[in-house]
Amino acid sequence: YDGRTFCFVEDFVYKTNRAHITALEIVGGKVVERGIALKEPFHLSFPFLFQYQGELYMCPESYGSGQIRIYRCTDLPLKWELRTVVMEGVSAADTMFFERAGKWWMLTSLDESGTEDHCSELYLFSSDSPLSTHWTRHPRNPVRIDACGGRNAGLIVDGEKLFRLAQRQGFDEYGQGLLVYEIKSISESSFVEELVSEVNPTFRRGLLGTHHLSTDGKTTVIDHVSYSFVF
Repeated sequence: YDGRTFCFVEDFVYKTNRAHITALEIVGGKVVERGIALKEPFHLSFPFLFQYQGELYMCPESYGSGQIRIYRCTDLPLKWELRTVVMEGVSAADTMFFERAGKWWMLTSLDESGTEDHCSELYLFSSDSPLSTHWTRHPRNPVRIDACGGRNAGLIVDGEKLFRLAQRQGFDEYGQGLLVYEIKSISESSFVEELVSEVNPTFRRGLLGTHHLSTDGKTTVIDHVSYSFVF
C-alpha cells in the first residue's frame, strides 16, 4: 500500500487464552511491529484483507462472537471500524472473499454440528457485494468434506488464476501442512478445485507444522510451529 508492505497477524496471549490482530510492517529485511490493529472481547485470528470499491476491508475469524464480521480501514494500519456483520448465529472459521464471474464469493468453514470442528467442512456462498447481509448458499454445500483441505489457509490471486491454500491436519496435530488447490471452475451450480501442490514444514530444521501462507506477489509470509525450551 503506497509502496509499503504490511502483514497482519494473529497475536495470541496465553494469559487470556485469546488473540487480537497485530500489524507488522516489512521494511527491507526487517519486520517492525506497528501495534494492535484490532482487538475485541472475543478471540480474533486469520485476518483476511480485501479491497472493494477503492477501500480496504478485513474479515478476521471471530467465531466466538457467533458472527462473520467485516471491518473497514480508516487509517492504515491501526485504525479499523466495524462495517457490517455478514452472518449472524454461525460458528465460522477462516473466511475468505473474492470476486469471480460477476459475483462475490465467500469460502468459510462452518461448524454446523456444534462439535467445535472447523476443519472438516468447507462452505461456499455468493452475493452481489462482499458487504451484503444476504448470501446464497451453494447447492453443493459443503463443497469439501475433508479434515485435510476443508479449512482455508490463504488465497493467492495470480492474474486470472486463483489458488486456495488449505490446512492439512495431522494425527493429534493441528496445522501439520498446507495444500494448494487451484480453483478451476466456480459458478452458482458448480465448484471445482484441483490439488496442484503442497507445502510441508521442511523449509527449516526443527519445524513441526505450518498452516497459513500469504503473498502479494513480491513478499511471501508463512507461519510455522516448533518446540521452544526456555530455562
